[in-house]
Amino acid sequence: MAILTRLERKKIASPWVRKIITGLGQSKNLSLSDLEPAIQYTEDWIAANQASYVAGLPQPFKANTDASAKVLLFAYTLMKRAGLLS
Repeated sequence: MAILTRLERKKIASPWVRKIITGLGQSKNLSLSDLEPAIQYTEDWIAANQASYVAGLPQPFKANTDASAKVLLFAYTLMKRAGLLS
């Protein structure tokens, strides 16, 4: 999957502040500027670990899904663990 641009990372930060920080009562002491480095780190971590994640996926899931499906599985699993999905 493609690396996000700075503008795309900014588009993540704004709704993230509204939903996660404000809506879920997380720290009010974070600004959009504070989140940008965290988003960049997350993006870098994903890029560095994507091959390992894909290599570890079991068959037949790995062979029968594209990159988008693999990323969605990862994202949905994280969202469920965070209590954002029922």
